[in-house]
Amino acid sequence: MIFIAVDSKANKPVGFLELFNRSFHELEHLHTYTNVCRIEAFLVLAVIVCYEEFNLMSKTRKILYSLLLLAVFASTMILPKSYADELHAAVSYSASDIDGLRLGYRWTDAWQPLPASWLAAIGSPRVHYEAAINSWKNTQESSERINALTFSPVLQWRLTDWKQPLYLEAGIGVSLFDEQQLAGRELSISFQFEDRIGLSWEYNQESKARVSLGYSHYSQADLAKPNDGLDLWVFSWHVPF
Repeated sequence: MIFIAVDSKANKPVGFLELFNRSFHELEHLHTYTNVCRIEAFLVLAVIVCYEEFNLMSKTRKILYSLLLLAVFASTMILPKSYADELHAAVSYSASDIDGLRLGYRWTDAWQPLPASWLAAIGSPRVHYEAAINSWKNTQESSERINALTFSPVLQWRLTDWKQPLYLEAGIGVSLFDEQQLAGRELSISFQFEDRIGLSWEYNQESKARVSLGYSHYSQADLAKPNDGLDLWVFSWHVPF
């Protein structure tokens, strides 16, 4: 465990997971903050998620990943405030000895590139866009890891009329990896597609907070060989504001 903070009340160090949990406990109250505070909270959590991995990177990789994080931050400044309304944190697991963390930012009900009639033909889903920072490691060799920046449109269908509804979500996006091999999986190139599908449940009617369970697949459509790809189960917590 790497300690990254000190509890001023107890005068003792606070570990990575404890600080991560404390920080996300505050997210349900973000609706009372300004947009600037929301962005600051996003950046703080991004740093927490990436802290241990960042210390293990080479100088070149540190520069590249810092630029990727800056790009995500810039996007939160450029897009209209009304669209930037959800944060999520996630844990992921693969049977191929891989697990990881994800931190994402979602713009809901955003620009729709498809005609309304096309969306109506597939059940009139809501259209969202999501950017995320991901970090996965080999559970058998913790020094072996991949960090990735992903961006994807997400289609969301409401499945029930419950007060706490259930949703189906699916999307196909793109991602940029900083390594091409993990836990014996050969990816060949840094560019990968992200295919995802999952169910989410809005457990809090007042705050609209949700939890979701989904499946994500990363591969590069045989643009290069080999193309082993990554397959992950992802459990997420979504906090709107």
